[in-house]
Amino acid sequence: MLRSLLSVPADRPEDFDAARSAGADGLCFDLEDAVPVAEKAKARSVVAHVLESWRSPVPLWVRVNAVDSGLCADDLDAIARPALAGVQLPKAESAEDVRTVDRLLAGHERARSLGPGSIGVIATIESARGLLDVLEVATAAPRVVALMPAIGAGGDLQRDLGYVTTDDERGMLHARSRVVLAARAAGIVPLDGVHVDVGLVGFERSATAARRLGFRGKKVFHHEHVEPANRIFGDEGDSSQDRT
Repeated sequence: MLRSLLSVPADRPEDFDAARSAGADGLCFDLEDAVPVAEKAKARSVVAHVLESWRSPVPLWVRVNAVDSGLCADDLDAIARPALAGVQLPKAESAEDVRTVDRLLAGHERARSLGPGSIGVIATIESARGLLDVLEVATAAPRVVALMPAIGAGGDLQRDLGYVTTDDERGMLHARSRVVLAARAAGIVPLDGVHVDVGLVGFERSATAARRLGFRGKKVFHHEHVEPANRIFGDEGDSSQDRT
């Protein structure tokens, strides 16, 4: 279970030690939106070095670039190493996106003597198309272990669906509920996306709403969000259907 998955910009190695000591259930190095295009190759090498050299007490994940970005294959080649728990796949719009990543990872697992299927995938839903086909995304490959809606204000999903962000997050209800339903039907874990405001009151309100909808954890981008996420999602509830 990942009650809290802390996002770590991959181009800021000076922050890595603080992230490692933040108490999150997992760390997710971000090679996508957090890193400018000109810095992506360098950030990729930094993360590869971390995966080779760190002895981490928590799972290490990497958010790679989207399949259609032209960068995803290079990301996977660099990070497919024994210490990698899995990848967060952004903009998972179709089952074919997931299968493409599955094929690439399977090739790296064979070439590097890693266990078949040992690298998991968190598929992130960021568009109307992805939300419509979310069950197909969830079941596209056995290595998909979790689904996550990218619900943050100003993100791709909000722009695509056009919902309004309010304190009660009512506009996100359909997207969140559809992701939970698909994840549970597929027997995988529903993880809520980041709450973009730093304030703890708003974060706790958002995390509590997500927990009541059925989410089992949350991705966070700020160290101060780790403790409340761990607390709010601490009761695992009925996880008998989860593969993780």
